[in-house]
Amino acid sequence: MSAPLRVVVHAGSLFSRKFKPLSSALSECQALIFYTVQRQRRPQDNRSDIVRCVKSCQPNDIDCILDRVHSISHTVISLPTFREEPLLEEIVFLRTVSPAQTGISDIVFEVLEGNFQDSFDVIKRYENGLIVGVVRQVKPITGPRHIVLKLAMNYVVSGVVSHRNIVNVHIFVSEFWF
Repeated sequence: MSAPLRVVVHAGSLFSRKFKPLSSALSECQALIFYTVQRQRRPQDNRSDIVRCVKSCQPNDIDCILDRVHSISHTVISLPTFREEPLLEEIVFLRTVSPAQTGISDIVFEVLEGNFQDSFDVIKRYENGLIVGVVRQVKPITGPRHIVLKLAMNYVVSGVVSHRNIVNVHIFVSEFWF
């Protein structure tokens, strides 16, 4: 597995020093993500790529500062076609650096989009003192199919979402069961 590619989204361009609106920087990040997903589709490339765009606002950019999304990540996985009901197949682990503690803060995992025929769910688990979100396949999916599962990791403080990270999982389901 290769090391994750970290792409920092300043309130400017990812690839130049000229500042652009945040939406332009995110568009450039999306272009890089498209390239990574297309590269992953090649059969000779059997590694997993992660592209992470991290928000970094200019001090006077109020819209950027108030936007609760702190990062957008894209990852790619491939799955075989399951001919029968999977037994809650765990396919993605959303690891946090937040300690598993009770109190005024919490992390809530949520499926936002792309849950093809309600085939996936996400649960919270505590492992080694940290909070982990586990995405499970709960229904069979027949391929070939490309699904983009959009997930949110909501950081909640005193009952209010303080910020969130978005994770887009590009799932390629093979037409074969092996």
